[in-house]
Order: sequence, then structure tokens, then C-alpha cells
Amino acid sequence: MTSPLLPKKVRTAHLAEFKQAGQKFSCLTSYDQLTAGIFDEAGIEVILVGDSAADNALGYDTTLPISVDEMIPFGRAVAGAVS
Repeated sequence: MTSPLLPKKVRTAHLAEFKQAGQKFSCLTSYDQLTAGIFDEAGIEVILVGDSAADNALGYDTTLPISVDEMIPFGRAVAGAVS
């Protein structure tokens, strides 16, 4: 559940503050609009779009070959689904 103390958009600086304060938060991975929307509605504070899209969504054997250009559509899809 979303804490009233959390900012609307959680940035990397906020994550450092949470760690220093010992504040817990939820974080799940998404690569698509549907899943990101479900996570957002469920109150997940942080939605990670990581290089694991390489092997989970694009079929690479590892995360190493994915490029920034390949990551951009995943980030856009997730960003467009969250408030």
C-alpha cells in the first residue's frame, strides 16, 4: 500500500533517502503498459524497467546485448501507464 509520506513520483534520490531512513517500499518489474497499470493501481511505489527485458521480453540469452534504443519503448510503455 502506498504510504502518504512517499512523493507522487519516486526518483533515485528518494530511494537513497528511503534507505538511509530505513523506510520500506515495494518495487516490481514491468515492461508493458498493462502490467504497469495493474501495479500502479495496487499501490506499488516503484516500478522497475530493467535490462532484464533483454532475456524476458526480447529473447536474448543474457541481459548484456540490449541497447538503450531497445529499452526506450519499454520505459515509455510503463511511464504511460502510471500516475
